Amino acid sequence: MEVSTTTAFLIHEGLTV
Repeated sequence: MEVSTTTAFLIHEGLTV
């Protein structure tokens, strides 16, 4: 689902920030 991609993106930014 797109949710998985969106979640992964948010997590990636969260770790980066």
